Amino acid sequence: MKKSLIVFSSLLIVAALAFTGCIEEKAEYSINPDGSGKVIYEIQMPSMSVDLELGDAGSSTSGPDLRAMVKEIILYESQGVDTWKDISFKLTDENQLHFKGTAYFPDITKLRIGDFSDGLIINRTDGRLTLELDINGEKKPEELTEQQIDELVGQFRQEYSQGRRQAGEFVAQMHLKSSYRFGGDVVSSGSFESPAPDTLTFELYGPHLLEKIDFLYENEDKLREIIRQTGTHDIMPIGTSALLFDRKRPEKAVVNLGTTPLFDYDAEVAQAKENYPKMMEKLQLAENEQNDEIKSSTEEPRDTHFSIAGTRVVTHTDRDKHIMPFNSFEPNISYFVVGELEEPVGEITALDLTKASTDQGQCLLSNAQTIQRIQNRRLHPDKQTVSFVACLDLPEPEDQKIENLAGTLELLTAGGTKEVDLGLLELAEGESTQIEDYTVKYHGPSQWNPEVYSLTIKLDLPVGIFESATLYDENGDELSVRPGTTASSGGRLIHTGVQKDGPFPEKVHIVLNLRDDVVRTKLDFEFTDLPLPPVTY
Repeated sequence: MKKSLIVFSSLLIVAALAFTGCIEEKAEYSINPDGSGKVIYEIQMPSMSVDLELGDAGSSTSGPDLRAMVKEIILYESQGVDTWKDISFKLTDENQLHFKGTAYFPDITKLRIGDFSDGLIINRTDGRLTLELDINGEKKPEELTEQQIDELVGQFRQEYSQGRRQAGEFVAQMHLKSSYRFGGDVVSSGSFESPAPDTLTFELYGPHLLEKIDFLYENEDKLREIIRQTGTHDIMPIGTSALLFDRKRPEKAVVNLGTTPLFDYDAEVAQAKENYPKMMEKLQLAENEQNDEIKSSTEEPRDTHFSIAGTRVVTHTDRDKHIMPFNSFEPNISYFVVGELEEPVGEITALDLTKASTDQGQCLLSNAQTIQRIQNRRLHPDKQTVSFVACLDLPEPEDQKIENLAGTLELLTAGGTKEVDLGLLELAEGESTQIEDYTVKYHGPSQWNPEVYSLTIKLDLPVGIFESATLYDENGDELSVRPGTTASSGGRLIHTGVQKDGPFPEKVHIVLNLRDDVVRTKLDFEFTDLPLPPVTY
């Protein structure tokens, strides 16, 4: 669901989403002087899962899929939330998911919920709050020749014309609206509106935005002027800012937080947490710790031998210039970790860092909103070797070592395998076939690579149960295929893809290979007294 404000405004990126439908988002915030608060969050969006690699938007109206989307909003997309209350969701007559709920957060600066907040920077200091829309800011101008400017104008206009129709349908139906109410008063509204002394609002209405985008890309002189003034090869961030705010950079809003809370945060959170389990159970959103297909292990976690194989340090990044060492926009220190398990396992289903602190007591996990903590997680072909990269904040200059680095692995082991034979199916491009609890859809050639053909198998299994799919032609000869993209939510595998060079036969025999008698085991690991590599400040 996450798409930043920049993504919404960039027609070329939106076109890559390859689907249309109304995205309406509304958020009403109430913020206390200490930065805690609550937000009534409401969104209406297409009830479909989008597979970018396959270029397919498979519509689904079944209850479990809607619940998976809601779990995505609550459990995975939102960050910095204490708890939720008053959750409701439904499928509208237009086949849209409509979700509404109230989220409580202890610190507004660490909250990420919905599309709008993903493009918003909030800071709190000395009783004041600043809000700034992140549109990549100003860039250092380059000296471009008239020939370079002419080439860029032609390039931008060509890319725009190619993506305008499909992306325009999406942008025209978009509507984002956020309001922020404070216990104090607004000092400066910046790029926001201030309809009341204690309130800020911002609204992004698709049709109005589309008119401005059309004007920019159809007006060659305007394009040339922006490129010459900014000296940039990347028109969208500058164009976005100029379109939305009539200037190169949006202005910050400044608010006095006041001294009187708008509501009793602790009391309301306590009540919401007490009611949360019953609400989730009633909505059939509760996570099951055990089920018929996966059993939790009651045995002691098996021993393993972890070691640090190497470190790396990133001290400089630059969002504006897209300088992103090792896929991180944040300065960090990373440890490459290798572990040897005593016995082979079927799959790693979860890997989390739970603690990382220095000898001076500094927590190195504070920037969890901006750094992906675990990268390059892998279970190697021998099924006993585990490796991953643990990304941490940069330590302070006075720190001498990392006192401890701890985490948890979740492993699946299987007593055997079983086959689910879906039989011989007739494939027709764009058509779906239902076989018991599984749905097979043949997509045909990918819009990104016409030589690659794909199909997806829709299922609803705990992550780790599905192992592979074997495909045969009607003569029983095995087809040469490879795994495509998969989608999972709430600990469940929703669909898996299969790709093939060239068209699939008209009839395909599909056999699913599933793990049987599966046991889930959690394994804790910890390092102590790790050396710190040299850091240049």
